[in-house]
Amino acid sequence: MEKINDGYVNYFDLLIEDLKDITESAGYLSMLIATYNENDGISRSVLEGGLTNVIKAQGGFERITEITGFDQKSIERELFGNRNQIEVLILTLRALGLGLQIKPTCSVAREAETIKQDESIPTYSTA
Repeated sequence: MEKINDGYVNYFDLLIEDLKDITESAGYLSMLIATYNENDGISRSVLEGGLTNVIKAQGGFERITEITGFDQKSIERELFGNRNQIEVLILTLRALGLGLQIKPTCSVAREAETIKQDESIPTYSTA
């Protein structure tokens, strides 16, 4: 789907549309994690922005809070705080010679197709 306004393509809208596909979201986040550099001062912002983009594409913080039971402020504090949990995990794994790969889970991938088709917000158990 190509959105053009006054001769310009809105690439953010195109990105969000692509990230509605859970497989695209997984690849996008995996790439951001793989290229993460704690010393460049930019990677953290890019990773946080990328995660925010995926959250938006997958139904927003409202959907995440419904599924997890955590309030939005708690999620943001843990994900985007001074030394966020994702950054600690990435750096710890790298120190161990390991990496992190993001992939869709079967139940979420099926539900993502439902969201894409009817734009409703499903409810399901995280067990």
